[in-house]
Amino acid sequence: MVFGLSGTGVRLAAEKVFAFSGMRTLAELACDVAGHDAPVQVDTAKPEGVFSRVADATMMLRNYRPATDLRLGVEMAMDYLRVEHRD
Repeated sequence: MVFGLSGTGVRLAAEKVFAFSGMRTLAELACDVAGHDAPVQVDTAKPEGVFSRVADATMMLRNYRPATDLRLGVEMAMDYLRVEHRD
């Protein structure tokens, strides 16, 4: 949690619904950025938990606007890992 200018708590949030099935989407995005085409498999024996979370980003956006979208962030992280872990 981040604290707003008035000292009240502000949860950082996206401006869209994030489904926890999005973890699969995130894994597929990371594979795409890495140039890896293996299928992402889900362990259906594990508990599912909540299906999605939604947040109102209005308060956050008054004080903070992310400069990097998810794909660019994954690309930057992958570039860093390629340089730092060239083994």
